[in-house]
Amino acid sequence: MKAGLWRLSLAVALAGPVLGAPPKTYPDIPEGRAEVAFVVARVSPGAYLPKFPECEMPERLCMDPAPFWFKAKVSQVLSGDVGRSLEVATTSHYGMNPLERMKGSYLLRLHTDGQHAVMPRYSMASLTRASSGELYLLLEPSRSPFFLPCAIAEAKEPIDERMFEESIAIAPDDYRYKQAVEAKDEYVLTPEGAVPRFGIPVRRLQVVLSRLSPEQRMEKCPPGDV
Repeated sequence: MKAGLWRLSLAVALAGPVLGAPPKTYPDIPEGRAEVAFVVARVSPGAYLPKFPECEMPERLCMDPAPFWFKAKVSQVLSGDVGRSLEVATTSHYGMNPLERMKGSYLLRLHTDGQHAVMPRYSMASLTRASSGELYLLLEPSRSPFFLPCAIAEAKEPIDERMFEESIAIAPDDYRYKQAVEAKDEYVLTPEGAVPRFGIPVRRLQVVLSRLSPEQRMEKCPPGDV
């Protein structure tokens, strides 16, 4: 019996802290109390939360849908102290619908207080799997990882489209193609489209984040500085 309890305790410890049940209202986590965590996770829809009180006022018009929480199944914690199964609160002009189409792994920035997890607005980026199985954050000016500290530029490295399982080219009929052509230093133009020149492997991202202080991990990098 004691051995069984010991195994259960060990499993809980390895899984990381267990945050609370899905929030009933949007969590208010003052920045001074927040711990920043960066994780790799698969995401799926959760549920909408009550509107912010100011959006219920008759003289106030809010363009966003209500805040919501979504499910995050964490496969890798790059920094911070969170568990493997999270209910994450956030806001978006697009509501929860895009989560229905999100496949694969994503990089998330989370703010936690030990009870709740909040993803600051749009602090999420899709990751691309290489043929080796390694995950990469592709660097594109139109999708700058603004929610990461500028120090992650140390992890930036050249990439080749042949490294990846599927094409990473931006097709000529994609709305991003024109921007890519204008940013020639950031893309290689091929018959298939515009291929990003640079990416950040998740393994190198984790090394950089591990060296940063909690205050440095709170920083966000302006677009174009990575």
